[in-house]
Amino acid sequence: TQSTGNKLSTVEAGCKERGAASVHVIPQDFSAIEELEGYRNKVLEVHPGGVDVLVLNHGAMPISPWMATPGHQDREFVDRIYRINLLSYMELTRLFMPSLEEREGQIHVTGSMMGETPFFTAGLYASTKHGLHGFFKSLQQELLVKQSPVTVSIFAFGLIWTAEMEQVILSDPNGDQIPGIARGDVGESADIMISAAITK
Repeated sequence: TQSTGNKLSTVEAGCKERGAASVHVIPQDFSAIEELEGYRNKVLEVHPGGVDVLVLNHGAMPISPWMATPGHQDREFVDRIYRINLLSYMELTRLFMPSLEEREGQIHVTGSMMGETPFFTAGLYASTKHGLHGFFKSLQQELLVKQSPVTVSIFAFGLIWTAEMEQVILSDPNGDQIPGIARGDVGESADIMISAAITK
């Protein structure tokens, strides 16, 4: 969408401001699991030497009570959310693992506090993040056992206060009932992930 394109342009500009020598933007619908092998191939065309760091940071965030929200119980809707928030993460990990192992790389996963603590207005979203945490924590152990050089970091952030998130929270009649809301800064969260990659 045009909105997504604008966001990617903002990310590109931010990377350059932080000193990136070059930035390549490759848009992708991560709900289309069957297209991800082609996406991997495009990435490796741009970076023929391989990938050092895989950052899994995309997501869909339906915030509303699951039973009370029309359409949220539809099989197609649930399937799409799981494809974006969980299955695509697993598939991208599978596809990039050979390159990461060759280059002794890193996987950085954007999890959520909702992957650890359930929220009554985010049952569907929280379920995908619980699955995400369970999979990648298990993968950490698997890689350790096989003595793989690849490391996995899982970032369980709290609420990142973007314009979209503000709209979701304020438009939800239950938004002011969500306990313990603390507004996290987007830039600060990005700095944490970048610092982790640099210092590993």
